[in-house]
Amino acid sequence: MPLENQDDKRSWYFRHALINLIYISLWYTFAFSLSVYNKWIFSVSQSSFPFPLFMTSWHMLMQWILSFIGLKIFPALKTNEPMTLLDYSKRIIPCAVATALDIGLSNLSLKSITLTFYTMCKSSSLIWVLFFAFLFKLESPSLSMAVIIVIIAIGVVLMVSAETSFVLSGAIQVMSATAAGGLRWSLTQILLQKQKYGLKNPLIILYFLAPVMFACLILLSVIFESWWDIFHSDYFQFGALHSLKSCLMIISPGFLAFGMVLSEFKLIERSSIITMSIAGIFKELLTIFISSAIFGDTLTPINVTGMCITILGICVYNYIKYKQVTSSNQPIDPSTGRVMEYDELNMRDQAVESGSNDAIFDIGEADDDDERERLTSTQHKASN
Repeated sequence: MPLENQDDKRSWYFRHALINLIYISLWYTFAFSLSVYNKWIFSVSQSSFPFPLFMTSWHMLMQWILSFIGLKIFPALKTNEPMTLLDYSKRIIPCAVATALDIGLSNLSLKSITLTFYTMCKSSSLIWVLFFAFLFKLESPSLSMAVIIVIIAIGVVLMVSAETSFVLSGAIQVMSATAAGGLRWSLTQILLQKQKYGLKNPLIILYFLAPVMFACLILLSVIFESWWDIFHSDYFQFGALHSLKSCLMIISPGFLAFGMVLSEFKLIERSSIITMSIAGIFKELLTIFISSAIFGDTLTPINVTGMCITILGICVYNYIKYKQVTSSNQPIDPSTGRVMEYDELNMRDQAVESGSNDAIFDIGEADDDDERERLTSTQHKASN
């Protein structure tokens, strides 16, 4: 039921925030561990395994295997909606391709740029996330949101402009990955929060996405990486036992990636891509400080100033979000924290009176005129 009482809203906000914080902590743990591992394993300067696309593709296969096992253990998580070829091509493949480009190009860039510079560039993801969120009508543009974008953008520019080890190819790769990431998360939110698609939890979405991501990354690896060099490298030239260790080194980070992606998807399911992106920027700031200590990456006063400005933008966003939830006179949807419009509530009430469960289920998804028209038609048929 929608929350209308101000005390209920405040209580819900802090309870909801606490649960989100748990998922954010898990996300931070998995993501940071994976970032450090990837930097160590992909970096040419570290004399490690410089084939990021090949290695990342096997992470995707591992994620599919783990999601398959999870659905076998918990069959209630499976979708009841049939996935047709048209549905797969329209909903799953675009999201999977965007995800593969995001992850593949991100890891490819780590061959030539520092983890600190990589993290700074990825911090600009909020701009792309907002662009695609507005484009797909997942968020409504506002002056306050524009101010937040400007503050964070200034902070990111200051962080990036002071990079001491700039490599153009790596910068292009990571910025392209950031743009693909904005598209990726918007498409993921649509899949998770559009209940009519039948993809009702992060595990089932990963089950459908992972095979396409695996295929895309394998294709990119064939194009940009020499498989002859891969299988004739030192990792596969010293007997079966050594090759087995190399295979474990390649696929084991798939467990970290699996936990990271599920945490990300759960955050989007519970909130929005904007909230996740804000949390992500704070994660990037932590990564910058920790990677400076581990890899010796240089931080300048301009870098630090940029990070402080970015943190300010994050604080402003969270304050505005809190005020929107607790001060609005309109009810909020307790499942997502979204402020509900009165015409939406009226449609919900009419659906309850008519006994149309399908219409009730779809009310929260009516974000355009065509959808509202469909709901009205459903309610009319139910009343007859």
